[in-house]
Amino acid sequence: MPFDASAQPIHPDVDRPARAWGAVAIAALALAGLLAVLLALARVPGVQDWLPWPWESFFRRALVTHVTLSVVVWFLAVLGLLAVLGAGRVGRGPAMAPWARAGWMTVAAGMGLLLGPAVLNLGAPSLNNYVPVVDHPLYHGALGVVALGVALPLARLLSLGPRVLARDMMAFGAAMGALTFAAALVCVALAALTMTPEPDPEALNEWRFWAGGHVLQFVNALVMLTLWHHLSTRHVGRAPLPTGPFAALLALIALVAWVGPLVFVWAPVQTAGHYAAFTLLYKAGLTLQPAILLIATAWMLVRARGVGLGGGLFGTPGRLALVGSVVLFAAGGVLGFLVGWGDTRTPAHYHAIIAGVNLAVMGLFLGGLVPSPRVQRRPTARLVLLWLYAVGSLVQAVGLYGAGVLGVGRKLAGEAQGLDSTAKSVFMGLNGAGGGLAALGGVMFVWIVLAGLIRQAKAHAKFRVL
Repeated sequence: MPFDASAQPIHPDVDRPARAWGAVAIAALALAGLLAVLLALARVPGVQDWLPWPWESFFRRALVTHVTLSVVVWFLAVLGLLAVLGAGRVGRGPAMAPWARAGWMTVAAGMGLLLGPAVLNLGAPSLNNYVPVVDHPLYHGALGVVALGVALPLARLLSLGPRVLARDMMAFGAAMGALTFAAALVCVALAALTMTPEPDPEALNEWRFWAGGHVLQFVNALVMLTLWHHLSTRHVGRAPLPTGPFAALLALIALVAWVGPLVFVWAPVQTAGHYAAFTLLYKAGLTLQPAILLIATAWMLVRARGVGLGGGLFGTPGRLALVGSVVLFAAGGVLGFLVGWGDTRTPAHYHAIIAGVNLAVMGLFLGGLVPSPRVQRRPTARLVLLWLYAVGSLVQAVGLYGAGVLGVGRKLAGEAQGLDSTAKSVFMGLNGAGGGLAALGGVMFVWIVLAGLIRQAKAHAKFRVL
C-alpha cells in the first residue's frame, strides 16, 4: 500500500487491547443491526405473536437501544480505540495497556446491560434527542458503565501530558476528544442536578441530555477530523494542514465545547434560553474550525490528483472513505443551516453528518487496521461497500430533505406521515432506497471487519497502524 512512510508502528503491548477496542466498537454496530432486524420482524403479522409481550412495547424499547448503540456507543468506542492507538504511537504502550484492557471490558459489560430493558420488557422508552433512553435504573446504569469504560483509557492518555501528545496527531486528537467528552459528562451531571420534575418523561429526558448531547457532537467531529488527518497522511501522502495549525484547530473545538458547562450559569436547564444557547453553540462553535479543515482537506485532495496516485482518489478504500466523508459532511453542514421545524429536514442534516463521520471511521478500519492479507489483496468488496454506504447516505439525505420541504413530519411512520402527494411519496421513496443501500454497505462493513479481527486474533497478528 503506497505512502506508508507516515505510519508509526504501534507498541506491541497495546496490540491486543487495540484489537479488543476495535471489536467492541464493531460489536456495537452489529448489535444495533441485529435490533434493526428484530424491529422489522416485530412489525410482521404472525411474527409479532412470537414475542412474550405486545410488539409495540418491544418495538420502542428496541428502537431506543438501536439508536444508542449505533450513534453513541459506537462513536465513543472509536474514541477509546483512538486513545489506545495514540498512546502506542507515542511510545506509551506499556502505560496504556492495563487501562485499555479494563476500559474495553467495562464498555462490553455496559453494552450487555443496555440490552436488558428491551429483552426483559422493562421501563418506558423515551425517544428524546441525542441519547434516547429507556426509563429504568438498569438502562441508566448501563449508560454510566459505558461512560466509565470509555473514560479509563482517555484519562490515561491525558495523563501523558501535552508535550508527549503533541508528537502524534492521532494521540493529540484523541486527547482533545477526551477533554470534550469530559465537558459532555459535566453537562449531563449539571442538568441532572438542577432539573425539576416534569410530568412528561420524554420532556424530562430531552432536558437531561440536550446539553450533553450537543457537546457529544463536538466529540464526533474531533474523531472525524483526526481521522481525516490520518487518512490523508496514510493514504494520500500529505496532510491537509501543517501540524501546528491542525492541532490548534482541534484544540479550539475542545475549548469551545467547554463553553457548554458555563451556559448553565446564565441559562438554566428547562428554559427557552438553555434550549437556544446550545443550539447556537452547536451552529456557531462547530462551524468555522471544521469548515477550515474541510476546505483544506478538499484542496489537498484536488492537488493530490497530480502526484501519480495509483488507482486515483477512488482506487483504495482509505482514499475513497476520505473523499466520501468530506462530501457527506459538507452536505450535512449545508443542510444544517437550512433545517425546518419538526419536519424531515432535520434528520436529513444529521444523517449526512453521521454518515460523514462513519465513512472516516470505516476508512480507519478498512485502510489498514485489519491487515488481513486476503482482504488487502482483494479490495473490491471494501470499495463496493464504501460506494454503497456513501451514495446511499447521500440519496437518503436528499429524500429526507425534499420530503421535509413539502411538510412531512419527523419521527412519524405509516399513515401519520401524510404522504398525500406524488412528490412526497417520491422523496420518501428516495429516503427508503438510499437507506437500504447504506444499510447494505453497513452490513458488509461489519461482516468484513469482524471476520478480519477474528482472523487476526486466531493468527496472533500484529496491528500495523497506520
